[in-house]
Amino acid sequence: MSRLDLTPLFEPFHLKNITLNTRFIMPAMNRGWTVEVHGAHGYFIDQFFWPETNVRTDCYGGATVLERAGYTLEIVRAIRAAVGQA
Repeated sequence: MSRLDLTPLFEPFHLKNITLNTRFIMPAMNRGWTVEVHGAHGYFIDQFFWPETNVRTDCYGGATVLERAGYTLEIVRAIRAAVGQA
């Protein structure tokens, strides 16, 4: 199996899908809910931060934690774009 065969597996995590999923945030906040992003202790987002679990060679991997934080930063930016800085 090549990397090209695996490409469809990573598609759900692409930025365009993050942006689509932020459409659920404002209705929740308008109903008084608090929206939090949980990415600690082995959860999906946390796995991007660690060199042992993030061995990617694309834009979401890298030698430094700043390079590996790209996916999380995209999530936060998409949420901020959906709700503002509040």
